[in-house]
Amino acid sequence: MWLDRTGNANIHGTTKKIPKEVFSLEKKYLLPVSQTFRNVPSNSILTYTVRKDNTISYKQNRYQVPKGTYEPGKTVGVRNLDGIIQIIDKDTGKILAEHN
Repeated sequence: MWLDRTGNANIHGTTKKIPKEVFSLEKKYLLPVSQTFRNVPSNSILTYTVRKDNTISYKQNRYQVPKGTYEPGKTVGVRNLDGIIQIIDKDTGKILAEHN
C-alpha cells in the first residue's frame, strides 16, 4: 500500500521525521473523540483563527478570507451548509467568504 510504503515511511519535508515512527510514539497519548464532538450538527458555527496569509484551516483544507481580514488573534465563524463552507465575521455576522 502506498501509504505504508511511501507516505508514512519517508522523512517528512517539514518535521524531518518519519511519520510512522512519530505515530508509534504518539499513539499511546491519543484519546477517543468524544461523542459530543462527533454529533455536532453540520450547520453549527465553529470558531477558527485567521492566519497571517488571510486563510483558515478547516478539516485539513485552507480557505481564503478577504485580504486584510487578518489581525493578531482574529477568529471567524465557519459553517458547512450542505458542502458550502461559509466563513462569517463573528463581530458583525457578515459572511466574509463562501467556498464549495
